[in-house]
Amino acid sequence: MRKEIQKVKELTSKPFGINILHSGQNPDKQLELMLKVVYEEKVPVAVVVIDSQEIAEDTIKDLKAHGVTVVYRQITITPEIAKKAEQAGADIIVATGMDEGGTLPNHNIGTFSIVPLIVDSVKIPVLAAGGITDRRTFNAAFALGAEGVFCGTLFLSSTEARTAPKVKEMIVKANAADMDFFRTLPYYYRSIPTPLSQKTFSNG
Repeated sequence: MRKEIQKVKELTSKPFGINILHSGQNPDKQLELMLKVVYEEKVPVAVVVIDSQEIAEDTIKDLKAHGVTVVYRQITITPEIAKKAEQAGADIIVATGMDEGGTLPNHNIGTFSIVPLIVDSVKIPVLAAGGITDRRTFNAAFALGAEGVFCGTLFLSSTEARTAPKVKEMIVKANAADMDFFRTLPYYYRSIPTPLSQKTFSNG
């Protein structure tokens, strides 16, 4: 992690961020070590990612005390959670809808429904996440009140990504109608069709 941060510093003088995975458990040795590296390397932005219904209040306050901008991403976001994160000191909230790839929220709310819901519940900026892939979806997110977008899967197909070329090709060729959607408790998942996802989907 430290080596990757140092590489980014060599490549740009622009602000950059790093994901801080929060398990919701306290104390968490891995979290403690990650924060130590963030502070020592003076990382300007941290994306606090948490998949429980707890609010990572202590982590937010600790990051803020070290001068780090906090982007808060609760996987299953609600207006109530967004308000609590704002009160704890988060600078930006990520509103994630069911349109995203990989591990999905536990509510059946699409990106363009959750974004205005969260925008209306807080006074800080909101980023839209889930299915943001082109100019049209960017513009739609902004029209709904988001001040930015949060993209993940999209960059797996970028030139710089270490993704296998065959997988990149699959990503570029696929559209929403091609996706497998399945549940493996406790989460929902979305995947490009592969033998593994098809087996999981059929066993559903």
